[in-house]
Amino acid sequence: MAQTAESISSACSVTLSGPLIASESSTGSAPPSTGSAVPAVSAAPEVTPVEEMVYQVNQLRASKGLSPLKANATLSAAAQDFATRMGGSNFFSHNDPDNGCSKPWDRMQAAGYVNWNFAAENIAAGYNSATTAMTGFINSPSHYNTLVNPNLREIGVGLFNDQSDANNVRLISTCPSFTGTSGPFTYYWVQDYGSHYVNGAPMLPIVIDQEAPNTASRDVTVYVYGNEYGQPRWVSQMRFSTDGTTWTAFEPYAAQKTITLPRGTGMKTVYAQLKNATGTTQSVSDSIFLVDSSVPVNPVTMPYHVYMPTLQD
Repeated sequence: MAQTAESISSACSVTLSGPLIASESSTGSAPPSTGSAVPAVSAAPEVTPVEEMVYQVNQLRASKGLSPLKANATLSAAAQDFATRMGGSNFFSHNDPDNGCSKPWDRMQAAGYVNWNFAAENIAAGYNSATTAMTGFINSPSHYNTLVNPNLREIGVGLFNDQSDANNVRLISTCPSFTGTSGPFTYYWVQDYGSHYVNGAPMLPIVIDQEAPNTASRDVTVYVYGNEYGQPRWVSQMRFSTDGTTWTAFEPYAAQKTITLPRGTGMKTVYAQLKNATGTTQSVSDSIFLVDSSVPVNPVTMPYHVYMPTLQD
C-alpha cells in the first residue's frame, strides 16, 4: 500500500479582505514518537480513529509545552467532507481539482468556519491507523510545524476508508493538472486547523483532559485559553458549571482548573463563562465520556458515540 502526505498553512486578517495567500512550511524538527494511545476504559464507547488522532495531537503539543487544541465540529465536518472527496473522486491534493481547485480555507469557510485569522491543513493517505499517520506527520518537518503551531486553537479530523481504492489516484501538481496516478491508498486522512473570532473577540475554547475521549475519574483538568498566542490576556475572570444552570463564583483567570464531574456513567459537559476587564463575556464548553464505577451502568440508557469516518492533514 502506498503512503503519502502533504501540509499547507495560511494566515490572514480577521476582516478576510482580499485574496488568501498560502505557503508550505519547510522548517522544524521531528520528535521520535507520538506518545501513548488513549487509555482503555471499561464500559466506555469504542474510541474512533478520529478521536485517537485528536488526542495524540494534543499529547504531542503537551510534550512541547503547548496548549491543547479543541475539537471543533465545523472543522471536523470540513475535514470529513474533503477526506471523502479525495477517496471517492480519486485524487490527493490540498486543492480539489473537480471543484474549482478550492483551497483548505475555502472549504473551511464554506462549512461555516468564518472570521478565522489562522488556518492550516495536513493530509495523508495510505496509513491504516491514527498512530501510523501521526508518525508520518511527525517525521515530516512541514507537517510537524503544523502540529506544533502555537497560533492554532482548534482542530477537526476526517478519515475515509475506501476498500475499493485502486491505482488510479491522481497526484495533483498544479491544480487541476496531475503528474500521474498512484495507489491504492485506501485510507485518506485530513486534519483541518484554525483560530477564529466571534463578535470581534478571539474565540477562546476550554479543553478537558487534552480531548481524551473518556475518563474513569470524576476529577478532570480543564485547560482555559486566556488569549491569542503572543497577545495580551483577554480573560480576567472565569466561572464554571456542570449543568449550564448552577455556576461557581467568578474567580481570577488561571490556565488550568480542576472540575469534579457529576456522578453517573455518561457524557458530561463542562461549561465556562470567560469575562474580560470591560465585562464582555463569552460562553464555551467541552464534553467527555465518564465511566463512573461507583454508579451501576444501565446499558440501555448509555449514549452511543457516533463514528465520523474521515480525517484530513
